[in-house]
Amino acid sequence: MAGAPVTRRGRYAAGNLSLEVNARALVAHQDTEYEEWGFSGSVAYTPGKDGRGLSMKLGSAWGSTQSGVQSLWSRQDASGLARGAAMNAAQRFQAELGYGFAGRRRSEALWVPFLGAETADAGAQSLRMGVRLTSGPNVEMGLEFGRRENGRE
Repeated sequence: MAGAPVTRRGRYAAGNLSLEVNARALVAHQDTEYEEWGFSGSVAYTPGKDGRGLSMKLGSAWGSTQSGVQSLWSRQDASGLARGAAMNAAQRFQAELGYGFAGRRRSEALWVPFLGAETADAGAQSLRMGVRLTSGPNVEMGLEFGRRENGRE
């Protein structure tokens, strides 16, 4: 048996405020000692449909991320990437603050400068800032700068 993942998601929204909760677990695996689970939650405040105004998001996650990509980018080396390696149940906190404003008059362009921060186990932290530009339903681009500290000695 390769594995049987179970995922549950919940989302609640009231006006500009939303709450999202995700949980996942691998309930069966050929190696009975292997376990993989994850839980995340976030609260977000988003501006109206036009995207203009203040936006904020605060979130936290425990366990593994669903895709595993987060853990791939945060590793110093390839140890633990082998199939069947035990999961590192990490805890992370994320925050992002942005403000959307319209471009030129009669334009669908929306500029959103933002600032984001993340902390994780063992003192790892990152700070990033940038700007996203959307123009209509099919065009989106962004530029982001950041600094990441691994926190390991």
